[in-house]
Amino acid sequence: FKVTENGTLYPSPISNRTENYLPLFNFIGKILGKAVYEQIVLDIEMAPFFLRHLLTRKNINYSCFDDLMFLDRDLYN
Repeated sequence: FKVTENGTLYPSPISNRTENYLPLFNFIGKILGKAVYEQIVLDIEMAPFFLRHLLTRKNINYSCFDDLMFLDRDLYN
């Protein structure tokens, strides 16, 4: 995972270069799923664009340009 400028987490764009990246993502998903199931609050903050991708809600008024603000503020400006 990588950290944005405001301290939120998102998967690293180069994670596929790691030999066993799919089992690692599977493991993290199981941990997060178990925490949700057991109603355990985890003190981690995921990037809004990553959470939006996980929810996969289609919004006509949404632009991925809006996510750039969270990833790279200078480029967004």
